[in-house]
Amino acid sequence: WSSDVCSSDLMRVLVPHGWFVPVTPGTRFVTVGGAIASDIHGKNHHVDGSFGRHVRRMSMLLADGSCVELDPTSSLFWATVGGMGLTGVILDATIELLPVETSLMSVDTSRIPDLDTLMAAMTEGDDHVRYSVAWIDLMARGRSLGRSVLTRGDHATRAQLPSRAQDEPFGYDPREVVSVPPVVPGDRKSTRLNSSHITI
Repeated sequence: WSSDVCSSDLMRVLVPHGWFVPVTPGTRFVTVGGAIASDIHGKNHHVDGSFGRHVRRMSMLLADGSCVELDPTSSLFWATVGGMGLTGVILDATIELLPVETSLMSVDTSRIPDLDTLMAAMTEGDDHVRYSVAWIDLMARGRSLGRSVLTRGDHATRAQLPSRAQDEPFGYDPREVVSVPPVVPGDRKSTRLNSSHITI
């Protein structure tokens, strides 16, 4: 894949064919090159590790203008994975993909009363799921310190699909759920956003 392709575009192509990107961060708008340079992690880090673990090869433009092919046996490969672009410009890469039976997820969400219970739940249950994330209430105090919402899941199998989804197990039509408001409150100033710049 070209390094400037974003994971959102990859998923639009891959998911209908039964494939998924191996690691997805909190946004689907990261490029392949950015994912490698930052060695991104996702909610599946405890199972699949970070993005660099799934890169099989890459080509890179060096500062002297030469191009090199790199694979995981190269020390320059591992200096580039997570190297934040300091070793050169990643041009393209071959990535190992994750096969999926459907485009849907099987998700379980639980309210957790405190931090100790959260840690115990993650220790006991995260080995059984590919994805896990906890949203912790940092304002809670006393017995509620660390109260959380724990969400865990995995790619749904075809057998788990409701009858209405059986005809299109790979239907994939992502939509924007929330957008940034045109005015973001700042410290004594308002920050006005538009598509090309930020004005403070």
